[in-house]
Amino acid sequence: MAKKDYQEFKLKLNMKTILLYEEMSGKSFYDVGGEDVMLLIYCALVVNNDLTITKAHFDTIMKNEKIARELMSKCQSELDFMQQFTPKMETQGKENIETNALLDNKVSTIINMLILQHNLDIHYVMYEMRLWEIAPLVKTISEKVKSDMVEKRFWTYMTICPHIDNKKVKGPESLLPFPWEKENKKKDAIKFMDENKQGIMSFFNKNKKEENNG
Repeated sequence: MAKKDYQEFKLKLNMKTILLYEEMSGKSFYDVGGEDVMLLIYCALVVNNDLTITKAHFDTIMKNEKIARELMSKCQSELDFMQQFTPKMETQGKENIETNALLDNKVSTIINMLILQHNLDIHYVMYEMRLWEIAPLVKTISEKVKSDMVEKRFWTYMTICPHIDNKKVKGPESLLPFPWEKENKKKDAIKFMDENKQGIMSFFNKNKKEENNG
């Protein structure tokens, strides 16, 4: 890499860059810290430019303060831009627990799932997709998977319905309750208690008074 060329290099943090970073660091991109920036720059350089250099050679080049300052500035600008759209795990709430679980994994795990299981275009995913697209995409896929499972359960229930005790199995949900349905029932119960707290307390207080008077 000639010193005069460093200003022309692209440092796009696309999925292929992130995958290479996770492979070399063993860390999730979501856990990138200040100590990881040099490796991230190296990954972005070799992925986005016609450049074949070893990490050791790169480290030597980065001893040039002018080159290091320019490339780190480019990388930081890209990180700052991405950070605007990166989901904050602690503020998403329990309602997005499934999406959070996926985002807690390495980006490479999610990307491989999108390509291999859901047939997303590999070139788009690797070179064009940006990090903020993952959360809504995963959420949409999750909802589609749930819908398909519910549909399959319904037709399974309809098929076996003539051969089972309908008093014990009153519907598809009784045949095979899904985890998110149990969670929704729990949420509905909590919501009901919160919305009717005053009436429920009055009911119990009334019964307590009657017991004491009796």
